[in-house]
Amino acid sequence: MRTESEELQFRNPALHRAPLGYRKNGPLTWVAECRVPREAPKLARLEMARWMIENGSDVHQGGDGPLMRAALADERLPMMELLLEYGADVNALWDRRYPILCAPCETLAPKALKWLLDHGADPNAATAEGYTALMAASILGNPEAVALLLKKNADPQAQTRQGQTALMLAQLSRNRIAAYDRTGGNAPYISVPEPTLLKQAQAKHDRVIQLLQSARQRTRK
Repeated sequence: MRTESEELQFRNPALHRAPLGYRKNGPLTWVAECRVPREAPKLARLEMARWMIENGSDVHQGGDGPLMRAALADERLPMMELLLEYGADVNALWDRRYPILCAPCETLAPKALKWLLDHGADPNAATAEGYTALMAASILGNPEAVALLLKKNADPQAQTRQGQTALMLAQLSRNRIAAYDRTGGNAPYISVPEPTLLKQAQAKHDRVIQLLQSARQRTRK
């Protein structure tokens, strides 16, 4: 017996392409994101996603939007596995510009990041502006992600169109945090504004910088 949602989509296949969810990527993206409620996907949600794919939803909608949104959180690995089973592309450019590998770097989801890399994601995939996952992790001061990406052969010498490397971006982010600390919160916007977290953020950026400097030295030998 079909659920109410399945019955609606069965009677009106166009609903599979309805412009809803993040960036209007469609119903499957909304289901895959597991956002409401925000929790690991239960069997019912996984079966809903499976039914939708088998009955008309495109796993690649929005540039593999379902996989990109699922990759934002570690607890969504079962959904990522399901999407891969139906052909999701770990190297797709979401919205034609954003490597899916960048998603878990920005949300600090190490298990999702490792899963993507283990399933063939290109560690050097870049946006049109030249930003890579390594750069995203470096800007945010995510040493675990930086270490994993370097281990998987991410290029520390890669540059954006403006000529910035991951190391340069990490140093710039670190300097902004230090400026915020010195001025008591009057520096330009940074990603970690709470004073109680500044020292921790600085330490993480310092570790990122160390990792990138070591990687740069190895590539020069």
